[in-house]
Amino acid sequence: MEITFWGVRGSIPVPGRSTLRYGGNTPCLEVRADGKLLILDAGSGIRELGIALQAEQRPLDVHLFITHTHWDHIQGFPFFAPAYMTGSRITVYGPKVLPNGIEGALDSQMHGAFFPLDFKSLPAIVEFRDIDNSVVNLESVTIRSTFLTHPNLSLGYRIESDSGTMVYATDWEPFTRFCVTAPDVNAVWRSTNLARAIVADEAMVEFCKGAGLLVCDAQYDSEEYSSRRGWGHSCVDDIVQLGLNAGVRRLALFHHDPMHDDLTIDRMVAKCRLQVRSARRRMAVFGARERVTVSLSH
Repeated sequence: MEITFWGVRGSIPVPGRSTLRYGGNTPCLEVRADGKLLILDAGSGIRELGIALQAEQRPLDVHLFITHTHWDHIQGFPFFAPAYMTGSRITVYGPKVLPNGIEGALDSQMHGAFFPLDFKSLPAIVEFRDIDNSVVNLESVTIRSTFLTHPNLSLGYRIESDSGTMVYATDWEPFTRFCVTAPDVNAVWRSTNLARAIVADEAMVEFCKGAGLLVCDAQYDSEEYSSRRGWGHSCVDDIVQLGLNAGVRRLALFHHDPMHDDLTIDRMVAKCRLQVRSARRRMAVFGARERVTVSLSH
C-alpha cells in the first residue's frame, strides 16, 4: 500500500514562503492498494493529484471517499482533471447524514453562482454512495468507516488490504478532553458525560488498532485548544496518546492549522516525539507533507 499526501492543511489553503516544506493545500490523500486507486477527501490538493493522474493518459477508475462536506474537504473537486476525462469512472462515497446526500453537496458548489460549468455536464461517469458506519469491499481492499466527533459529524476511514492497513481520522475532537475541559458544569453532568466520553474514545482506539499508519487531525496544541473547545479538532497530545494506545507503527500529524508555519509544525513534531520517548514506547511520528509517499507492508 502506498499513501501520497497531496493536501495536508486544515480550514483554508495557505500558500506562501512560510508553508513551503509542509504545504498549504487542504486535505487530499492518494492511496494505491492492491491495484485500486482510492482518494481521501477533495480539498484543494486534489487539483495537483488530478494533473498527475491525467498524465497516465488512460481512463481511470477512482474511488473517492469524502469525510464530510466542510469547504476545505470538497473545494478542489471542480478542478479534478479526471472528472473531465471521457471514459473515466469516479465513485464518490460520503456521509449518509447529509440532507441531500453527498451528490447534493458536490452539485451545489458547481451551481452557476459559484462555478461556470454545471456538475451534470462532466464527461466522466460519476456515481454516489451514501454511507454511515459501513464496510465497502473493493475485492481485496476493505474500507471501514466510523463517525467522528465534529460539527455535523465526519467520517473516519480504515483501509485494510493484503499490503497493509492505514487509518484516516481527520476533523476529530476527542470526547474525553471536551468533557474534562467543560467550564461551569455540575458534577452530575461531568460524571455522566465523562463516562460516555471514555467509552467513545476507547472505540476510537479500537478502530485504529494495529494500523501501520494513522493520519490524524493534530490542529492544536493544548494552549490553542483551550480557546477552541467544541470546534471539532484535536489537541496534538491526545493524538499521540491515541496512537500509542492503539499500537500504530507510524503517526502522521495532519490538518495543520492555517496559522502554523513550517517551524511551528517542526516544534509540534519534536514535542510529540518526546512524548513517545517519555512513554518508553516505539512509534514513528512525522508531520504530513505534500508529495511525500509512505509505503506500508505487513
